[in-house]
Amino acid sequence: MAVPDLIKTFGLRLAEVFSNKYQEFFNECNDTLAFLKKIDDHIHVEVKKLYPDAELPVFDFDDSNPDKFLLTYESSRGFADLAEGLIEGCSHYYNEQFSLSREDLSGGNNTKVRFTLTRSQG
Repeated sequence: MAVPDLIKTFGLRLAEVFSNKYQEFFNECNDTLAFLKKIDDHIHVEVKKLYPDAELPVFDFDDSNPDKFLLTYESSRGFADLAEGLIEGCSHYYNEQFSLSREDLSGGNNTKVRFTLTRSQG
């Protein structure tokens, strides 16, 4: 298995672990997009309380287009593959399907990546 695929698969599994261990965060939201919107302003705030020295990625979103949700990941660590797995794992938790595409905005370093989620029809 290629390393990016392995990291993405780990992200999928990590989302499952998080949803079991920190179910209260998932229960606060009704769907994937609501959950993703809360990562920086709610979930990462709680993580920082437990791990003050943690270097967390930053997520920014744009939901101005009702057909496409844009989520931008930024981290010096370049774990966009892990973020992609976590996003997909989150959508599995809420039993939703999205078409997910990504654009590397960091010139191939995976340190700044824009994910586009389009809700699957049907």
